[in-house]
Amino acid sequence: MKRLLIILVLVLLLAGGGGGAWWFMNQGAEQAEAEAPVEAASKPNFVKIDPIVLPLIQQNKVTRFVTVVITLEMPVDDAILKVGLVKPRLMDALFTELHSLFSMKMVREQGPDSPLVKQRVRLVSERILGPGTVDAVLVQGVSQQRPGSG
Repeated sequence: MKRLLIILVLVLLLAGGGGGAWWFMNQGAEQAEAEAPVEAASKPNFVKIDPIVLPLIQQNKVTRFVTVVITLEMPVDDAILKVGLVKPRLMDALFTELHSLFSMKMVREQGPDSPLVKQRVRLVSERILGPGTVDAVLVQGVSQQRPGSG
C-alpha cells in the first residue's frame, strides 16, 4: 500500500510539473505573438510634378500668371515610373482642371492650396493614373506675376 501511495504521489507531481511547464511555455508563445512587430507599411512615394504656369484671364485679357507646383503622394513602389509613362496626359489634364478652377473667384481668393483644388487635382490624377493610386495631394502656389513684369 505504501508503494502504491508513493507511486501515485510521484505521478501526480510529474503530471503537475509537466502541466505547469506546458502552461508557462504556451503563455510565452502567445505573448511573443502579441509583441511581434506588425509588418511595416510600405513608405509612401512623393512624386513632384513639373511646375504649371496658369494664365488667369479676366475681361478678355491676361491679368496675371500663377505658377503652381503639385506633389502627389502615392503608395505604389514604382510611382515615378508610373507617372513618367503618362506625364503628357497628366500635365494636360491638370492644366485644364486648374485653369477652369482658377476662373472661379472663390479659388482665386483662397489660393491653390484650398481643399477644392486638392480634391479636384486628386480626382484628375486618379482618372489618368488609375483609381486608388493617389493617397494625398500637395498643391503649392509658387509665384504670381503680372504680364509685362519681368
